[in-house]
Parts: sequence; C-alpha cells; structure tokens
Amino acid sequence: MAFKEKQCPYPTPEAHKKAIQRVKSKLRAHGVKLAHLVKGIIKHANNRTKAALKELNVSYASPQKFAHTPTETLRQHKESLKKRKDKESIALRRNMAQAFEGNDADVSDIGLAKRCVQRFKNKGPIYHRNKVFRVKVDVEACFDEHAVANPCKSFKKRQLTLSVKELHKEFLVQHPGQKVSLRTFHRLKPKDVASVRKLKFRQCMCEICVNPKLKLTRLSHYMKKKCDCVRELLGESVCAFDVTPKLECVDRKCGHCGVERVRERLGIELRESLNQNVSVKRWEHVKEGKSYRMDRVQKSGSVQDCLNELMQELGALYRHVFNAEWQRKQLQLLKADLPDGWAVTYLDFAVHFLCKFQDEVESAHWSYKQVTCFTSVLFYRCGHINRLPSLHMSSFTGVQMMAVRN
Repeated sequence: MAFKEKQCPYPTPEAHKKAIQRVKSKLRAHGVKLAHLVKGIIKHANNRTKAALKELNVSYASPQKFAHTPTETLRQHKESLKKRKDKESIALRRNMAQAFEGNDADVSDIGLAKRCVQRFKNKGPIYHRNKVFRVKVDVEACFDEHAVANPCKSFKKRQLTLSVKELHKEFLVQHPGQKVSLRTFHRLKPKDVASVRKLKFRQCMCEICVNPKLKLTRLSHYMKKKCDCVRELLGESVCAFDVTPKLECVDRKCGHCGVERVRERLGIELRESLNQNVSVKRWEHVKEGKSYRMDRVQKSGSVQDCLNELMQELGALYRHVFNAEWQRKQLQLLKADLPDGWAVTYLDFAVHFLCKFQDEVESAHWSYKQVTCFTSVLFYRCGHINRLPSLHMSSFTGVQMMAVRN
C-alpha cells in the first residue's frame, strides 16, 4: 500500500525491481556508458515523460557555458599543443614561454615548466607563418627559374636542368639570409616539376659540362667527404660576390682566386690515393674510317692525372657556365617585360623525322625518307586583353624532304 502512494505503476516493489533488471540487461552497459545512456534517455524524452520525471524531481539541465579567463584559455591552448611535434606547435610553445619569461606566477598558472622557459630564454621566435610563406615563394621561384618543358608528350611535368642538391646550394648563395635545409628545399618543390632522376634518358647535354662531372664523380669515391657537385667547386674558385662575379674572376685573371683553391682542397682529400689507378669515362670524337663521331670512351690513369685534367677543364668551365646563365636570365627578364613592337624568337633545327609506313616491307627499313624540321618560336606583345597586356606565342616549322643515302 505504501508503494502505491508513490504513484508507481508497478503493483509491488519486486515487480518494479524486475522491470529495472530487464531494462539493464537489454542495455548491456555499466558505469560511464550506463550513465550516458540514462542521461540521453532523459534528455530526449517526450513531454509526457518529462512531466512525470519532473514530479519525481528528475530532470536534465544543459551545462552552462562560462566565459574562460585569459589564463584558462592559455592553459587549454598549451595543453592542446603538448603532444604535437610539428614545427609550428613547437614554435608556438617557445613563443609562449618567452612571453612569460621572468613571471613565475603566470608560468605556473598556465602550466608551463620553468625549465622550458629557461631553455628558450635566449632563443628568438624562429617560426612564423609570414616567414615560411616568403621562404616557400622564394624556393618555388628558384625551381620555376630552372625548370623547362619536357619534349616528351607523355611526361606532363616540367624538367629541372640541375639536380636538387645543386639547386639548393645555388639557392643558399642567392639567399644568404634564409636557412633552408636540403630536406625542406626538396619538400617545397612544386608538384609540376620533376627532378633530374625522373628522366629515363638525359640527352642533348653539353660536352663541356658533362666531362668534368664524370671525373669528379669518379674521384669522389676516393674522398672521405664526398664532393660530386661541379657548381660548388666553381663557386669556390672565384671571389665572393653578391649578384654577379667580377669579369676578372670569370676570365681567370684575378690574382686572389682561381682553380688552385679547388686543387688545394681536393688534394687534401686525395693525398692518400694520388698514386692509385683509376678508370674514367669521357665524351670525345672518335675516328671511324674517314669521319669522326662522338662516343663515350674509357681511359685509365692515376688519380693525380685525373685531378690535373679536372683542374684544366674547370679553368675554362666557369666562363662557359657564366655565359649560359647570363643569357638565360636576360632572356627571362626580356620576356617578363617585353616592350610593345618587340619580338623574341627561338630558331633551331630539330631532329630529322623518319617517314615510316604502317604496312611496309622489310627492305624499306634501310631507305627511310627523312624530314628536316626547322622550328621557330616567336614571342610578342599582342594588344590588351581586359586592359592587361598579354604575351602571345606563335610557331613556324619549315619542312624539307630529303632521302637518306646508304
């Protein structure tokens, strides 16, 4: 009778208890899970159920959102960065520690350790979004400057003319105030630019540039500290400069620089191997009958002889590289701001095109006709489109048929 006075729909306490056990067995939850389930049931109950719960003094109230104090906000922000190991999070913790330097009370309030403040005491904020953005822009501009279109149609990316390692060293010379590691430099490479290693065949290369590279690569096997970058040696053979080197240094007429610097450095690395025999490959003209053809031959000699030949080639190589870089940069500057009425043109003979047939006889292989292609690409400023001048490109190909003589 006392149980009915509480307005319970169950006739007896035992019936009420059994009903609770049946619900618990269906829920199959305990502890925190059961508490959240009950909380959710009460929260999403209908109006009739909520009214009955209110009579039993059971209700759900949403938690109040209190405004956090600045100290609590900093503490939460510090806790969110605690387990993150990326550069941005580390730099933010460093900047936070430097901001509270000398104030032990605030440091303890936000949860920063004193040893963390002492460790970053004399270090400046090294990471900033604007700084990283500037570095990324400079690195991408460096890659764009040394990337050219690949003639292979199936290869849709632009091709680098230098290796990433050589390009990184050149970037550090041009931007001495920016400290960018080789790994970061490679990571910031644009996605539409492919490295030198991606090419199956690297053809149409310069003989004057390739031969010193082959010698230096072979000599690097005898060095403790390997050096296989020809441009690095060329940079050491001239005086320091800001934009362009002096013409005296380029022509090897300066008394303060020259290849002797490089000889002295490599001589120290190779002093224990100067008398050993070494085989080096080089490109040169080989006589074949009454004519000459370019072929890669292998020559043997001592390490000392190979070093002397390398120094001799490096003496004339800097002028060659300087002229190529100067022409490339001047052409880019001219195309970037081409005056009205001016035109820039590229003229060159292309590879002979072989005229083949779909269903041809076997003997036709020895008497193909060839097409001599003379290509010309013209850049010019064409009017104004949407009030902005645009640079247009037109091409012309001259074709001449010729038969191949056996």
